[in-house]
Amino acid sequence: MIKYGVYTIQKRILCDILCVSKTIANKTVTFDFAETLDGATLRSTSEFAQDIVNNL
Repeated sequence: MIKYGVYTIQKRILCDILCVSKTIANKTVTFDFAETLDGATLRSTSEFAQDIVNNL
C-alpha cells in the first residue's frame, strides 16, 4: 500500500510539473516570466492558474 501511494504522489508531481511547463511553453505567463520571454502573452495570476488547470 505504501509503495502504491509513493508512485501515485510521484505521478501527480510529474503531471503538475508538465502542466506548468506546457503553460510556460505556450507563452501565456505572468509578468515575471513575460519579461524573459519574447512574444509572451501577459496573464494575471488567476488567468495563469486557470491555464495550468486547463493543461491538466
